[in-house]
Amino acid sequence: MVQRIEAGMPQAHVARQMGLSRGTVAKWWTRYLAEGQAGLADRSSRPHRSPRRTPARVEERICRLRRTTRRGPVYLSARTGVPAATIWRILARNGLNRLSWIDRPTGRVIRRYERSSPGELVHLDVKKIGQIPPGGGWRIHGRNSAQARRSKGRRPVGYTYLHVAIDDHSRVAYVEAHDDETAATLIRFWRRAQGWFWSNDMPVDEVMTDNGPNFCSDAFAEVLAERRIVHLRTRPYRPQTNGKAERFNRTLADEFLYNFRFRSESERRIRLKRWVHDYNCHRHHTAVGGPPASRANNLTRTDRRLHRRHRARLPVRPGPGPRRFLRRRVSAGGVGSGLDDACPPPGNGADSGRRPWRSLTRTGSPHRRTPPLPGPRRFPTSCKDLPARLRTLPRPLNLARLSSALTRRLARAAGRSQSCH
Repeated sequence: MVQRIEAGMPQAHVARQMGLSRGTVAKWWTRYLAEGQAGLADRSSRPHRSPRRTPARVEERICRLRRTTRRGPVYLSARTGVPAATIWRILARNGLNRLSWIDRPTGRVIRRYERSSPGELVHLDVKKIGQIPPGGGWRIHGRNSAQARRSKGRRPVGYTYLHVAIDDHSRVAYVEAHDDETAATLIRFWRRAQGWFWSNDMPVDEVMTDNGPNFCSDAFAEVLAERRIVHLRTRPYRPQTNGKAERFNRTLADEFLYNFRFRSESERRIRLKRWVHDYNCHRHHTAVGGPPASRANNLTRTDRRLHRRHRARLPVRPGPGPRRFLRRRVSAGGVGSGLDDACPPPGNGADSGRRPWRSLTRTGSPHRRTPPLPGPRRFPTSCKDLPARLRTLPRPLNLARLSSALTRRLARAAGRSQSCH
């Protein structure tokens, strides 16, 4: 536009050729004459003054209430007298429109960070949990059970220390259960974890830990120096810096440790490996947008054997119906005496082919290989389901005669009840 005007073309002709108004062409030409090339840069459309904008002291009060009460715009509107829509714009302008962005203890906006590639930073932490006594603890038997009362005066069973290593970018986790958290145990755990990360094409560059004595030991520093791994430590009394490991510990407690009932410590450790594999390869992570393995380089191919095991435990769906398999215990008379817990399909479980269990059947299947449970009798669907004495009936039952007979019997029964009263 400027070049055409400088060439001597009238502004009206330039506006017609470029599809602009004459006022727009005149405005840009005036700016070019006044400021030169800098006058053609884009400018903000925000007005120079906003006389009806919310005062700064009111905005400060709204932000202060948001940090202290952590309530929404409707509540803040009732406290301040400002419309809820205006409060929402104020919170968005100050970065307080999401409660998940605010730190709970301090009320400040959380500064989140994430490395750009897998293995660039690995978070380490140790979670201490109580061991499970043989036969199960109070979660199995109850707090007021006889076993719980007997165990009160006994010596404590001890603790289990879960050593956790989680990648900053992909959130892929490696977990081991040990009986202590000493520096020697930490070094053995880190060597296996480092080898696991290397086998999945995630070479570790940096490690972040807290200021525990095992992490601050000279032996652990020498192990990191062997591979030239940088050791980062969090600020004292600031676990939020190592927040990815802390959040994984919370997920581990909510979805595994306190979500299942274990009868022994060995059972919990065996199921821990299965849960960690499910977390890495199958569980949807909201921060990743899928399972953590989707961001890793080679994890899905390395854990293919565990993946096949995980899929083999799932029940098979041969047709429509509920996805649940039940097994029936056969009594001496040959009639099912009840239902046990859900179990895997035939061939995958440890009880397949063992007596007195019979074959597995799907709930609601019309063809049962085991006798039905005691209950309401099912109406026969074919002559084969009828007893032998009923198959020889010469003709179908007369429903009208049966209805009249039933009516007479009900009338007689009503008359006898009235005479008794």
